Amino acid sequence: MIGKAKRIISIWCVMVLAIVTCFCHTSIIHAKENKITKSSNLDTNSYKVFKINNPDDKVKWTISKKGYISIVEMQGKNNNYIVVKSGNKEGTCILKAKVAKKTYSWKIKVKKDKKNSKATLVKVKKTDAGLNVTIKISNRTKKRKEYGLVFSVERLENGCWKKLKMQEDSDSILIAKNIPIKGSVKETYKLGNCYNSEDLKKGIYRISLDVDFDKKSYSKVLFSVK
Repeated sequence: MIGKAKRIISIWCVMVLAIVTCFCHTSIIHAKENKITKSSNLDTNSYKVFKINNPDDKVKWTISKKGYISIVEMQGKNNNYIVVKSGNKEGTCILKAKVAKKTYSWKIKVKKDKKNSKATLVKVKKTDAGLNVTIKISNRTKKRKEYGLVFSVERLENGCWKKLKMQEDSDSILIAKNIPIKGSVKETYKLGNCYNSEDLKKGIYRISLDVDFDKKSYSKVLFSVK
């Protein structure tokens, strides 16, 4: 009799747990209302990649306010990732990605970063010898920093970064240069001396510099080849 009572209590506990679990999961879904909001800071005159993982339908991207960011690249399955570029205008806008009945949104704040030591894009110039990328390397600390001339380049392909292969006869210059305290330097990297011209076709690229910053991402700079 006691064993039967225990079995009945156990069955009821399992049923209650199942009901509570189902209710909790349902509540979480309704609380989000199919809308996910995130914040993202973007430096002026820079690029950033936004992606929706494995969408079941075509992604429709929109920007709430013009002038702060623009879409420069849209690729992948169902346009699931884009690359945006900010201008020199500071301000806030909303980037939205609509997939069927779901809406993903990012609150993007475009502001010139005067606090962190980092590398930023100055210009990209095509020449007869290839491609030159000029980078500004800023040191916002009170300590002396150094950077090297060794670098690597990746191309964005279907949402993934693919490292380009350097030419076999390209030489790495192992030299260290100083970045002034609370100052900056400009360095032009001649990609044509290291990579084949066919590898530098139209697309989005990322150059990684040899410099010790607080975050590894601060030594990486995105740029576009048209």
